[in-house]
Amino acid sequence: MRRQEPEPVDWVATARRARKTGDDVVGAGGLNPKAAVLYLSLIPQFIRPDAGHVVAQGFLLGGVQLTVSMAVNLAIILAAGTIAVFLGRRPGWLRAQRWVMGSVLGLIAVRLATDRGRPLPV
Repeated sequence: MRRQEPEPVDWVATARRARKTGDDVVGAGGLNPKAAVLYLSLIPQFIRPDAGHVVAQGFLLGGVQLTVSMAVNLAIILAAGTIAVFLGRRPGWLRAQRWVMGSVLGLIAVRLATDRGRPLPV
């Protein structure tokens, strides 16, 4: 059996798809009311009225959290892209990764199905 050569990657089309996906994610995240509820319920706990302007403290804490979240998400995106390219160029690694992850998820499913745990105390 002859080994197939991988098809060349169209980097321009790939970049366009990534940009569209990124735009979709940002749009969906901006329209998510759960984020607003999270900020309105958590940030007030860390505001000290005696330390100055309350609204400014809220915006500062929210800005710090958004900056940290964006940095973490960017690191995850870059890592995922690098791993995808690595696996795309090495079909053997891709098969091994799928087999290992399938086995892990199967074992978790068996564990959950056979769990005879006690209910939490009230």
